[in-house]
Amino acid sequence: MPTSSDATLVFVYAAWCPNCKSAKPMFQTLEQANPAKVRLIDADRASRNFMRSNNLTRIPVVGILKDDRVVARLPTHQIRNVDAVRAFAAEHGIVLV
Repeated sequence: MPTSSDATLVFVYAAWCPNCKSAKPMFQTLEQANPAKVRLIDADRASRNFMRSNNLTRIPVVGILKDDRVVARLPTHQIRNVDAVRAFAAEHGIVLV
């Protein structure tokens, strides 16, 4: 598990969200290949404080988590494009395989 100071690509989703369901398999594959760099967060199980403090009012969210804060977000229309996700991560120093 990454330390709180490491930047991590996060996918915040909910089981009931259709867009989350379609994107989740891609993020599960990325997480399996990059376990220290990718984290899936179930919005229904995340603490309300985490959701509120990061202004996560809509899902899905793909973002960069650093020090327990979402510091950057990928535009929603690019979430299902693995090349856009990899490029977004790379912009923030996270190289995904």
